[in-house]
Amino acid sequence: MKENVRIGLVGFGTVGKGVYDVITGNKAVIEERTGLKCEISMICDLRVDDVKAQVDSSVIVTDDWKSIASNSEIDTVVELIGGV
Repeated sequence: MKENVRIGLVGFGTVGKGVYDVITGNKAVIEERTGLKCEISMICDLRVDDVKAQVDSSVIVTDDWKSIASNSEIDTVVELIGGV
């Protein structure tokens, strides 16, 4: 039986976008090798409209990181905020 892993990304700059691309672009390989169905469920970034234009419409995009950290349906939070 395959287990679903729902991921929340906090930060969608160069690294965050790269993580999104790797996970979404390699779903079949990840599932085959690990038995896990990984999906990006939520993304937090201050540029909400820009992010929405770059991701699947099923992904919830917000500018409130707390909504990801407190969401009981998110299994893993990946913090990728850079800068100062």
